[in-house]
Order: sequence, then C-alpha cells, then structure tokens
Amino acid sequence: IVATAATILAERFPTWNAHQLKWRLIATSNLRDDLSSEGLGGQLDLPRALDYRTLLKRSSDNKYIEIDSIAANDPAWASLLKTPDGRKVLRLHRIQDCDDGKTCFRRIIQSGFPTPASITNNKKLTYYPKGGPQSSISPHDLDDLILLFE
Repeated sequence: IVATAATILAERFPTWNAHQLKWRLIATSNLRDDLSSEGLGGQLDLPRALDYRTLLKRSSDNKYIEIDSIAANDPAWASLLKTPDGRKVLRLHRIQDCDDGKTCFRRIIQSGFPTPASITNNKKLTYYPKGGPQSSISPHDLDDLILLFE
C-alpha cells in the first residue's frame, strides 16, 4: 500500500526524490497520540499527501484551513520550529497540555525521529490565511500544522 502511495505521489510530483516522497507520506499521516512513542508517522493519508498546501487545524472548529505562511521569524513560532541541528520541521501535532499553562506538540522533523516541543499558552502564533488578513492563534487552539518542503 505504501509503495503504491509513493508511486502515485511521485507521478504528481515528478521532481521529488525518494527522500522527499517518504517524508511527505510520513508528515501527512494520521497520527495517533497513543502510538507517538512507537514510530515516526501514522496511518497513511494519501489525499492529504497529494494536497500540497500548508494546512492549519484549529481545535475550536476541527477543520483544516489553507494558509499562505506563518510568521516564522516570530519568537513564538521559533520556539516550536527551530531544531538544534537546523533540520526542517514538517509538522506540529498537539499531543497534550503539559505542565501548567503550556501546550505540547510532537514535531515531525525531516530525516529524524519526532521530538517534543512546548510553548506557554499566553503566546500568540501569527499566521496568514490563504487570501486573508494576518491572524493569530493561541497554542492550545492549534491542533495541527502541516508545512511544506522548502
């Protein structure tokens, strides 16, 4: 099944190498919190892998929305997206509220094992919805963020 999905993805994105195809499938899989320590990804979600957009899901409405970008230079985002070795974070998936006043995320990092990240709930994360004005979200309302390769 995964090989077939990779073949379909390769047909859609013929300039991608095998490494990019693999990490797109992993980053867009349906993650299960109870299995987060058991592996890299989750259940294959080919339609999401083929949908090459930056997607943000809010807890408040449980829907993915397309966004143009995030304010990546914002210190709040940097605390979630910056890795010690500079590898690209492909996805942030909220796993649980941790400690008092913080929200925890599982980071899917290209070419690496997922790592945890947390941020205090009093921060605001700025993003730019597709075709809309700048907006912001509190960490505890961010359920999922799927980013693109650069």
